Amino acid sequence: MLPVIMNSIEIFQIAVVTITVPCYIFLLVFMVKAQLRRVDELATPFFKLCISSSVIDLTTLFTNYFGAMFPKFGFFSDFYLQLNGIYGHIYFYIAWSTGICQAMSVSVLATNRLSAMIFPENYQKIWLGYRLRIAIALQFIPGLCIGMLTFFNTTVLVVNETGGVVPKFVKNHNLYSSDLFACINPYLLWIFFDSLWKYVLSKLGLRKHGSGITTGVPRLTMQSVVPVS
Repeated sequence: MLPVIMNSIEIFQIAVVTITVPCYIFLLVFMVKAQLRRVDELATPFFKLCISSSVIDLTTLFTNYFGAMFPKFGFFSDFYLQLNGIYGHIYFYIAWSTGICQAMSVSVLATNRLSAMIFPENYQKIWLGYRLRIAIALQFIPGLCIGMLTFFNTTVLVVNETGGVVPKFVKNHNLYSSDLFACINPYLLWIFFDSLWKYVLSKLGLRKHGSGITTGVPRLTMQSVVPVS
């Protein structure tokens, strides 16, 4: 790929990540608060899975920038060079593990949404308790285990023309697409789940309380009362 195109892609990624990371952490804090306060529309298995997915996405972003982009631009080059092969192995393990964890998270979240559509009456029963813990484990454990295979690859540190450090396998692999993939989820959560942004706006004082977001015991409505014949 031409250097001009590569530089353009990297600058675009830096801009996207710079905007996304604070927004993602902002949403994550409110999602965690909603779980602790048992907000009805947000204290659900889906949003619990979104929280674990958020941890994976943010880990991916921080790893790729502290482990790849910063040293490539020459920041802290001496520190990375002193770590030598240890730095390369740690970076590749975390980067590849979280990439696989992202793929597993997509599958788990898709299964969650599909079950909500097919089995709406049993959705809570299916995803609460030990089944939810299994789902979260599936988001993490396969990636953390498969990522160990990277330790069997030889890594080298290459000094580029600007004095930066680039960790590489003996075979070249590209991990740039994982940055953009990790940036997608917070925007999807904000766009498609109005209960989340309504809750955030209410906590910021930009929306009146009592407008559809409740806490504690689920509300009893006339539609939920079934007459006994």
